[in-house]
Amino acid sequence: MRSLICLITFLSGINLFAANLSSSALEEEARLAVEIQNYNRAIQLFSKSISVDPDRLTAYTGRGACYLELGKYDSAKTDFIKVITLDPQNSDGYYLLGTLERKSRNYGISIDYYKKSIDISPKWDTYLACWQSYSLWNKKEDGIKCIDSTISAKKTDPKISFNFAVLMLRQEKYKEAIGQFILGIDMGGSSYQYHVNKDYKYVDIKLHDSDFVNFVIKNSMVNTTRDAHYYLARIYSLLDNQEKAIDILTELHKKDPKDLIVFQDLGYSYLLDKKYKKAKAIFTSCIDELQKNDNVYCNRGISNLETGDLNLALDDFTYAIGLKSNNGWAYFYRGIVNARMNNMQGAYSDFHAAKQLGGLLPSQEKDITTILQKDFAKNGW
Repeated sequence: MRSLICLITFLSGINLFAANLSSSALEEEARLAVEIQNYNRAIQLFSKSISVDPDRLTAYTGRGACYLELGKYDSAKTDFIKVITLDPQNSDGYYLLGTLERKSRNYGISIDYYKKSIDISPKWDTYLACWQSYSLWNKKEDGIKCIDSTISAKKTDPKISFNFAVLMLRQEKYKEAIGQFILGIDMGGSSYQYHVNKDYKYVDIKLHDSDFVNFVIKNSMVNTTRDAHYYLARIYSLLDNQEKAIDILTELHKKDPKDLIVFQDLGYSYLLDKKYKKAKAIFTSCIDELQKNDNVYCNRGISNLETGDLNLALDDFTYAIGLKSNNGWAYFYRGIVNARMNNMQGAYSDFHAAKQLGGLLPSQEKDITTILQKDFAKNGW
């Protein structure tokens, strides 16, 4: 089950300013009580919030989650049913009902609720909870088929595909795992964004490279050996085996030096492997051919940042933003550069833009907080 605290914190962002201030303040107090695991106190406060605003969905989900923690399933169910009655498209209401039914060992019913939640708003946590219900029900094969086909049909988020792929690797279900890796890559999933997920560590493909190539072609996942090797390299990169990824991409580049997709990904792998000068050289070569590609400038900027070439990094991130004004990562890294150059006004502005655009990794959010806290302390704020 999702962390109760994280769940309530997430839910509280919905309609936080709806109803009136008193209801909001009561709910805020309730969430503070949840943080110290004082669930009975939290229930009292959520109930007061509901008395002020009987249609406040987040108060019902918060109170229901507390009841669930205390094992008061009937009361929890009443609140969750109230949520989906007030808002039939509330995915979290169905998710919580699924969790309640799973805890009650009603696995079939829990799966139905999870599927409803996924239909409304696909999230990895919900897919994982659904898989857990199938596993506890001793119907893993049915779960694999159902979840694999649903993710493939919806094509909503590369991270969902990558997470399920890793889960399938652990089950040694290579067809599903490789299929989901390819799907996530085709949706634009970047190894630079996703390899850092700790869940991907210590997982490997138990197929030799030649077996992998034959496997994907036999199963009609790709049409050519070039594509098979390319996807294999990307998967190695996602699983943080940059050495293998670099070897494969280098060979592909030798065979076709004009294949800029391969060349860029070779640069990404060098960047992830902290070989910044090699990455910079590759991105510079790519820029000569792809002058309008904001990501290439952004990645060269990261290389310059890591080698201490701050002015060059600043130019690269600024140019990337000029090419694509909603490149949140370019704003984030330019903010880092500005902070290192003691231009805190520029850093604040860039960090604000990056957070507004969204898509930052948790580690990047933490970096922003750390930098701002240091600046506050430095200025005695």
